[in-house]
Amino acid sequence: ELNGVWHFRREYPATPAEAFRAEIPGALWSRALCDEMRVNPEDMPPLTRIAVSLDPATTSKKTSDAWGNIWGGKAANGHVYIVGDESAVLKPDVAARRAIGVIEEQQGNEIVYEANQGGDMVPTIIKLVCKAMDVSPIRCVGVSASKAKRARAEPVHTLCVDGRVHIVGS
Repeated sequence: ELNGVWHFRREYPATPAEAFRAEIPGALWSRALCDEMRVNPEDMPPLTRIAVSLDPATTSKKTSDAWGNIWGGKAANGHVYIVGDESAVLKPDVAARRAIGVIEEQQGNEIVYEANQGGDMVPTIIKLVCKAMDVSPIRCVGVSASKAKRARAEPVHTLCVDGRVHIVGS
């Protein structure tokens, strides 16, 4: 059942542009907010702290969820800049190699991962892949979710609305 126009248009967009404009009613992040958050790469100040954030998937089949893998950092002005998104359906070792590659390339500080999903898996894989790549060990910080997703997202949304979080480029 499609339950209204929004669901119908999401499933059956009339044009490619409409397919990319579809928004979920009540979502915290709208296209308009994301556009307001956007800055050109040349306008981004130097980052003083850089991290990769991993949200592991439990499987790597074609139908699996993607490994969430974004990176960015904090600048001296206290603002956060989201610079890259490497999210994809990947095997754990490939996801680890991508995260380690970003840390190495950007001279990053740490990998932050969701510990609820995968627990000890992420730091174990990062450690093994660092060793295989002959790379110095990377600090891994586990974060456990204790609230619902929307409750966890609301403080971040407030920072975005206040203009303290930016998306770099497109």
